[in-house]
Amino acid sequence: MILLIVYSYCYNTTMSKSIRFIHISDTHIGPTKDFKLYNVAPYPCAEKIVDYLNNLKEKPDFIIHSGDVAATIPDDPSFKNAQEIFSKLKYPVYYVTGNHDRSSFIKKYLNQGDRIDLVTDVSKNTYYFDLKGYRFIVLDGRGPDTIDPHGSLSEDQFKALEQEITNGTLPLVIFIHYPPIELDSLWLNKNMLLLEGDRLHSLLKKVGDRLLCVFFGHIHRGMQIVKDGVFYSSIGSTFMQFAWYPSQEEPVMESTGLSYFNYVTIEDTQMTVKEYSIPNGNNYFLKTRRELAS
Repeated sequence: MILLIVYSYCYNTTMSKSIRFIHISDTHIGPTKDFKLYNVAPYPCAEKIVDYLNNLKEKPDFIIHSGDVAATIPDDPSFKNAQEIFSKLKYPVYYVTGNHDRSSFIKKYLNQGDRIDLVTDVSKNTYYFDLKGYRFIVLDGRGPDTIDPHGSLSEDQFKALEQEITNGTLPLVIFIHYPPIELDSLWLNKNMLLLEGDRLHSLLKKVGDRLLCVFFGHIHRGMQIVKDGVFYSSIGSTFMQFAWYPSQEEPVMESTGLSYFNYVTIEDTQMTVKEYSIPNGNNYFLKTRRELAS
């Protein structure tokens, strides 16, 4: 299955070359290979997506994982399992810190591509990397446990972003785990957003056409939004999706039997986001948390 989104922008990229990358998210790998979350084992789903991506005919320049590498409270066994899986990828990989992750665990266990820290706070997984005339910024929205599953962006990250907006010249792509804007869902808007989302969005509006897209995860569903000229794009989980229609006040877990990834191409004045899915061996169900627990 494929969902195609084409977004055109007007920024002059005559000095830039085409670039392709894969967006995955919310793998939720647990402490054992048979660990289950919502009655589905995430580990074999992640294995299948890695094997599939390694055999793509159209090779990407890199892979971005937009957070929740691990499941529940992160521990060494979970990240050792993640290390075992993702070390097999044949492309550079970059990671965003999710609410189920800790930046220290990502830095300890997971190899990332060449990057430069964006802030001096070593506890944050905040950095940028340049490739083929584009700048990619990764923001760390992991806040204290008391606000989970909301995210929060530290003041030093806002300052670094403001400096990039003022002084930067390259076409810009941003990655963050948490959605900064409302998503037409009572449950998501109440529980899952970046707390400083309005401030971040107001800042991003100032970038203009130089900002190509903000990619995020966390919501376990592919989604695209254009607000005030800012393009936002998410991707589903590799093991379990959330169903959240506008009036729902609690999430519904949807096992589609599929693992999802986005294949993103940026070239000239066009960005194309293609959502792909592959079978992960699980059966379909649509249940609330209470139904799963019964």
